[in-house]
Amino acid sequence: MHWVLDVTFREDDSRVRTGHAQANFAVMRRHALNLLRQEKTVQRGAATKQLRAALDPDYHERVMRGAAGATASPSSAPAGRRARRRRGSQERSDESSG
Repeated sequence: MHWVLDVTFREDDSRVRTGHAQANFAVMRRHALNLLRQEKTVQRGAATKQLRAALDPDYHERVMRGAAGATASPSSAPAGRRARRRRGSQERSDESSG
């Protein structure tokens, strides 16, 4: 992971040294790397995806919307599981009563 962060974001060359800035930037770099990795329409490395996102506003939006879609799906998944469990328990109760 360190090598990818260094190649993509030149992390070793970072001159951020004061307060909590170094830790904060590390978190932002990891988050950005995860966003680039989640974007699957372009089969390239993270550095190439970063450059493309900087130059192409449509691709930048696609990368950012991919993150929004990824965060929306886990909240809807438990509701779906609960609904299936309810249906399953209703079917079991119907079988036992019938």
